[in-house]
Amino acid sequence: MTMTMTTACAPSSVRREIIHEVLTRDNRDLALRDPREVAARFERMAADPMSFFRGSVTLWAQDTMTPGGTGAIATAFANDVAGGALLIGDPHPENFGTTVTSDGLQFGINDFDVARFGPVVLDVRRLALGFAVAAQQITASQDITPNLVGGVVDGYSDAMSTPLQNILDPTSVPSALDPGTVVLDLFGRAHRRGADHREFDDVTTVGADGRRHLVITDVAPDDLQAEVLLPLSTSEHATVDDAVRRAGFAPREMARIVGRGVGSRPLLRWLLLLDDDRLIQLKEARDTFAVPGFVAEHERFFRTNAERVVFARQTMLGHDGADEALRTVDLEPLGAFATSETGFGQTMRVARLTEDYADGSVDNDDLVAFARVAGRALAVAHRRGVSVDGDVVSDRLPRALDLVSSARQAALRDETLAVVAASVDDALGDHLILHDLIDSWGPLLGLDTVAAP
Repeated sequence: MTMTMTTACAPSSVRREIIHEVLTRDNRDLALRDPREVAARFERMAADPMSFFRGSVTLWAQDTMTPGGTGAIATAFANDVAGGALLIGDPHPENFGTTVTSDGLQFGINDFDVARFGPVVLDVRRLALGFAVAAQQITASQDITPNLVGGVVDGYSDAMSTPLQNILDPTSVPSALDPGTVVLDLFGRAHRRGADHREFDDVTTVGADGRRHLVITDVAPDDLQAEVLLPLSTSEHATVDDAVRRAGFAPREMARIVGRGVGSRPLLRWLLLLDDDRLIQLKEARDTFAVPGFVAEHERFFRTNAERVVFARQTMLGHDGADEALRTVDLEPLGAFATSETGFGQTMRVARLTEDYADGSVDNDDLVAFARVAGRALAVAHRRGVSVDGDVVSDRLPRALDLVSSARQAALRDETLAVVAASVDDALGDHLILHDLIDSWGPLLGLDTVAAP
């Protein structure tokens, strides 16, 4: 299939209205709680196409699942269990990284905040489109996009047609799989930063007592993009301390984290420094996006959104207890979940790949290899999940997709290419529309009238 793509076209008034409506709808309650962090989210999303893509999964879902929307293309891969399995929800190049398992470092998805049930092709499509957006920033061209999309689908198809296995660091665990230069470099960085306990570098200092202490800033800086730790009020400290102790943690110090994430920027996060000098992140869990025909999964399967996120992380990573901190925390009225902060957990960043591409240490073949291993990791996660009826899908999903034949693989590749071709111009240009909306409506896109006391 031939695919022609252009650079972003001039934004239409219709597209402008759609983006404004979705962003204000999704952030209205957050703006009431913390308008500063919502403004910071919009500012960060406006920075470049990848940042906007990261922060707009609900817009993407609406485009993809609304008749007539960009990317709303029929699929031949939604039959049987493939039409209703546990999804990552937001797979894109910057949601992959390393995590610790009992077998060693593993490469895979590291963000399950919007995991939900639906057709598995939604994840394949979002991942492929994410690589198309990343390609523009990394290479300043869309020429490589068909190869990247093909890499995603090829890796996904291969992992659906072979025995299920984690993607482990081949320098530590013998493996026939070559994950490619990009992923090998990520493994190397994780080993170095984990061994040196780099997780402490920016957030702690050693005091006169010889113990680590959190570096807490009394006032949030004017720079909306700065990542800092803020003190908790007396009531907030008491509430969080009680909740985490009931969850089994013994915090020595706690602080609110400000400045992390793009789409999740306004969500509440806390950093805990435990008595044993471990760092734990506590994060608010919120509703995921809607999928027509599927009820809100936390209402059907889980008591809270936090239970949904923890279940997805445990199940789809093949979690074996390596992260002793992973659990839900009953922090009323929020659902919250805890994870370990460790230098062994490293995340892929498009900005770093852009620098590596510019200096020649990464080339087009390396990017395609990364797309292929990301597609493989997505398939592994899907196979470790469950269907909408709650049954494991490790064997049933490959049969439902039937990606053994070259004809079926080609059909998935063509279908995914068509979706990316229909969607990529909007994906590349939407952050420019956000610039225009900020100029017209202000940093809160008009939500300041809602958020005003």
